Order: sequence, then structure tokens, then C-alpha cells
Amino acid sequence: MSLFALDAPLDAAICGEKAARLSQLKREGFTVPDGWVVSADTSDLDTVARALTPSRDRPYIVRSSAIGEDGDTSSAAGQYLSVGPVETPSALIEAIQACRESYQSENAIAYRRQRQLPDTAMAVLVQPYKQASVAGVAFSRHPLDGAPFTAIEALPQAAAVVGGRQTPEHLEIPKAAAASSEIQQSDLLPADVLSLLVEQVARVEALFHGIPQDVEWVWDGDRLWIVQSRPISNLRPIWTRTIAAEVIPGAIHPLTWSINRPLTCGVWGDIYTVVLAERACGLDFSNTATLFGSHAYFNATLLGEIFRLMGLPEQGLEFLLRGEDMGKPPIASMVRNVPGIVRLLNRERVLPEEFERDCETIFDPALDLLESHSLTDLSVGELLERAEQIQDWLKPITYYSIVAPIGLAIRLALFRVSDESLSNDSSPEILSSRELQNLAADLRMAANGDFNSDRLDGLLTETPELSARFQTWLTTYGYLSEVGTDIAVPTWSDRPDTVKTLLFSLVRQAATEATGKTQIGWGKRWRAKRCEGRARVRDRIAEIYARLLAHLRWTFVELERRGRAEGIFAREGDIFFLKYPEVREWASRERPPETLAPLIAERHQQLEADRARVIPPVIYGNQMPVSRGVELEVATDLRGIPASAGCVEGVVKICHSLASYSAAPTDVPVILVVPYTDAGWAPLLASAGAIVAEVGGQLSHGAIVAREYGIPAVMNVSGATQKLQEGQRVRVDGALGTVEVLSDRPEVKV
Repeated sequence: MSLFALDAPLDAAICGEKAARLSQLKREGFTVPDGWVVSADTSDLDTVARALTPSRDRPYIVRSSAIGEDGDTSSAAGQYLSVGPVETPSALIEAIQACRESYQSENAIAYRRQRQLPDTAMAVLVQPYKQASVAGVAFSRHPLDGAPFTAIEALPQAAAVVGGRQTPEHLEIPKAAAASSEIQQSDLLPADVLSLLVEQVARVEALFHGIPQDVEWVWDGDRLWIVQSRPISNLRPIWTRTIAAEVIPGAIHPLTWSINRPLTCGVWGDIYTVVLAERACGLDFSNTATLFGSHAYFNATLLGEIFRLMGLPEQGLEFLLRGEDMGKPPIASMVRNVPGIVRLLNRERVLPEEFERDCETIFDPALDLLESHSLTDLSVGELLERAEQIQDWLKPITYYSIVAPIGLAIRLALFRVSDESLSNDSSPEILSSRELQNLAADLRMAANGDFNSDRLDGLLTETPELSARFQTWLTTYGYLSEVGTDIAVPTWSDRPDTVKTLLFSLVRQAATEATGKTQIGWGKRWRAKRCEGRARVRDRIAEIYARLLAHLRWTFVELERRGRAEGIFAREGDIFFLKYPEVREWASRERPPETLAPLIAERHQQLEADRARVIPPVIYGNQMPVSRGVELEVATDLRGIPASAGCVEGVVKICHSLASYSAAPTDVPVILVVPYTDAGWAPLLASAGAIVAEVGGQLSHGAIVAREYGIPAVMNVSGATQKLQEGQRVRVDGALGTVEVLSDRPEVKV
């Protein structure tokens, strides 16, 4: 006889996912009724009946726990039979047989065929029958779109709730209200029981790594029982802004995405195929990323499956969804994946040599060629060929831009080197910031106390030495922008007036000098040297990648200029609202130009609307959650990733883009709060008293600049630009990664 108790760990391949999940919940301390699993190969049901001895005083319920039921992508809800209460041994045997037979019902077979599920076997779960005062289902997130609500349906009888023959009481409780115990009593449940249910459902979701759960529960008038938990199958896949928000932040134009998505997905697919080899078959890497509300998301469900195949810990999904610690992989998993990991490490080991070879044969000649031609001398056809060629060059540099940071992170971990120990003398963000700071200091001296913008502009234009230095700076770093991966965003050279505004604000401030690196012992210095070579390679890769993207942008800008001359494009930047195939169709005269204007207008309106909306960090399923009137939580204390040590108290200055920045004199340090940082933000960041960014980590551009200039910085503070208010007084602790709000209302206008 194969009879397994819920108190012990259960194998889902033998006992079914339903029983295995209940076993896990029970062992984690949830109030799950006792239970026993009758495996599919158990034929001696008389012995089972004698062992469990059902009676009128000890009734049971018999439920399906089919192999594959309650899985991540299919629930099989309502397909199999449940029987209860069962009060005699003979009735128990009949119930088990009936439950097994339901596996072969026409409806169940049709369901498996429709969902393309294999035929497996039916284990049966037997549990004490709980006489419910109230019972129902609770969803850890709204079952329609994954919005942050606990949705509860309750009736005096459990079967009536899932059976759909009666209208249950329906409640939708915002997660924020649940956290603060602001829950009102329902018609069926006291407030304390309802609060406990909401808390239990949240814990169940957390136990299963943030995957939304459909939880069946029973309230017997004394205790709240969990009788089933399964993923909400329609809230799949799960999409996350973790990583994506840093790689390509902000609202994204269609042209940028139509080029970036296949490029990035293809490179990641190649990298994972190196590690997984034949196990990568069947994975759709083209589905690695998508847009919701014009913002990029990565497929956490797909990446979670890749993590599983690579033997990484289950906490990997929590890292993607909530940014938590990845944890250490099991030794057995590491051993199974040694060949793939060795292949990846071998690729990384030879990366500097391969990169130098490609610099000589591909990248340096490509940049020389791009910079030797005047765009105005090229025909429309030649401009299209140029755009195609740049995209071909972007494929290998995109590979390097992904693998190089991975290699650097591995070396930092192996040699136990902190980010602060690295020299950043080769990073574009540091070099550009230093040179602009030096120019500001000399311009300040030349101004002799008169810092009026017209006066400064005159000095910069009329003083040959200062003018030449400014033009050299623009020529050297003009490829940078506030979002280096988004070709729709103007570069420094496209907006020299923005750079001038920033330069003049630096002139008006006291000069800020880089603090330099803390002196460390020779041992740490030796270890740091082992990593700095990779850091320099990473910086060189980042420069080439950004320069190629800038040339791609300028190519499209020239195409747009030709279109504006023909009256096809009405405004600057209109071309970026087309997808690349649409640009090609227009330029090659395959598409009537009059069809473009309404398309551009529609997409322009949508992008502006998406910029103004609240973008959730995680999306469940394939649609943005509907706004249900829940107000944003008011910030008291915020926490993120500590990126640069130091503690500063000052006033908040929210800056959504470089173009929107305007400096105002204030007697207290300015805490610059930004949605993201890129190399193009560096000069602005260097002038702040402290930095708070919604995305990014310890190796992001903002963190590097902050450490260089000794500015406290906290990265990855979700929703900071919305939760904090301009002029609020806050205290930023860059070592702890905290932002403490000291005043509820703005105190200073900045």
C-alpha cells in the first residue's frame, strides 16, 4: 500500500501538485488539515479504508490530486471529482474509485487535449471533512489582471462558491489596506478573521516565490483552514521591471523597441543556449522581453524556467520579482550544470582578446567609416543601408555589453573586491564629468563673480580657449545621452544648450572635486588589479555601443529631415514613432506616406499617456492592471540598494529628465531624485548633495559617479519620484540604503 501523509515532504510526480503544495504549506506552519495521499498505483483500497476508518464522527472528503493538476500553467479546476462527506469504509472506497474514474471523463480528456497536457495518473487526497461555517476562495492578486488586491469570495457552503450556483459575497481588499489592518467586517466574516485570511494568503504567495495564488479556505467558526493553493494560471507569464528598468529605462518609442527587442532577445538566447545546450530546445527566447505601457519588461516566467534548468535556487524568481538575494545554488545542481558553466566561463575568459580582435577588424573601422561620411551627402537608399549596417555591427557589441558585466561581477565576487575599490578612470561618465567640472572652474574664474547666463554664454562663445574646450568636450562626449540605449533620446551634441545650462549651474556652485580612492592595503590592491582590466574592457565596450547607437540615431534623424522637407513628418522626433519595418517601407516607397501621419499621432498620444501613468514593477499575465482608485502610499521611510556611503540631510529635487533640470540656489544640500541614471547624467549627478534613483545597482552609472565624488547614493528605490515631494526635507544614508523623510510637506522651493 502506498499511503503518504501530508506531514512529510511529497513528490509531486507521485502525489500530484495539489497534495505536494499542501504538504509544503503544512510543514511551513499553515493551518492545513491532516491528510493522506493514495498513489495512483495503489490497488488495495480495503487496507486504505481500514487504516483511515471513516465514521459519522470522523468523516472524510476525497479529492483529486492528479499528476499535473494545479500546475504553473494549467489548474484543471473543476475537471475532476471531489466526494464528501464520506462516513463509512465502503463509501471511502467508492469515493476513491469515482475520483480516479473522473480522470477519464470526456470533459477531463478534452481539457487535457485543449491545454496540450500529457495523460498521466490520478493520485487521491483524503482529508478530514471540515464542517464550514463560511468557506470560499481568495486570490492573492486580482484574478483578472494581477492588480494589488486580495480578492475574496465567500459563502456559507464551500462547494457553492466554486460551483457557481450561488452568488458569493465578493470583496476586493487593497494590499496597502491589508498591511495597515484597515479591513472592515464583511457580512459573513468578522474583521479579525478577514484580516487573518488576507495575511495568510499573502504569506502563501510569498512562500511560492511571489507567484499569485488561488487559495481555497474554510472557516469552521473557530479556526481558518487552508485546503488548497494553486497558481492563478491566467496571470502567466509574469513580467518584471527588475533589470529591464536599468537596461532600457523610461517610456520607449516604437522605433527604439523594434530594433532593441530582437537584438537583445537574440543575444540572451545565444548566451543561455551556450549554458543549457540541448535543454534550451523548446524555450522561446523571442519572448524574453515585451512592452507594457511603453515600458520594457522581462519575462520572469521564462527566466525562472531558465534558472531551474541551470540549477539556480528557487529564490531566483524572487530576485527577478522583488530584487531579493538570489541565494546559493544547491551543490547537486551546480555539478549538473558544470559543463554549461565552464562553456560560459571559457567565453568570458577569452573575451578581452576576442574584443580586441573585433575592435581591430569590426568596431574601429566601422566608427572610422561612420565618422568620415557626411549624412547630407547620402541618398535615402544609402541612409537605409547605413542603418542596416549599424544594426549588424550592434549584434556583436551587444553580446560583449552583456557578457562583460557578468564577467566583472564574477571576478569581483571571486577576488572579494568591493565596487569602491575599482578605479573608474576609463569610464565615460567619470571622464566627461571631470572635464566639465574643470571647464566650469575656469569659466567661473573668468566670470569674476558675474554669473549671469548671458555673461557666461558670452565668455564661452568669445573666449577662444574656453570655446575650443567646450567644442572638444561636445565632440568627445556628444554621443552620450540620458538614456544611452534609446535612440529616440537626443544626445549631448543634439542639445548643446542643455549642456550649457548644466555647465552654468556648475559654475554657480562651489567646485566639487573627486574624492579619490581610499588607500587600501597591498593585498586588496592586488585583488582589485585583477578586476580593473575587466572594468576597462567593460567601459570601452560601453563607449563603442553608445557611439554606434548615436550614429544610428543620427541616421534616422537625417531620414526624418528628408521626410519633413516633403511634408511627411510634422514634428521633430516623429520618425521614432514608426517601427523599423515601417520606416523601411516608407523610405523605399512601398508604403503611401499619407498613412503615416495618423499612425504617428496615435502613438504620440499613447506614449504621452504612458509617461504619465504609474508603471507597476511587476505585471501578471498579458495586460496592464486596471486602476481601481487606490492612492499611492505616502512615503515615510524608503529603502533601496546602498551604493555610496555617507549621510546627508537636504531637500528633494525631482528630475525626470535632463531637459527638465533647472538649478536654483539653496542653502541646504539638494537631494537629487531621478527615475534612472545613465552615463549622460554624470555631470548633473556630480553636482548633487546626494542621489536617490528608482532603478540601478552598485555598478550602475549613478553609483559610480557618486562614489567618485563622495556623494551618498541609494539606488533601486521603487517609486521614489512619486512618493517623495519636491522641497521635502529628507536624510539619505548611502551606507544603509535608506531615505528618511523628515517633513511631510515641502519646506524649500528648489
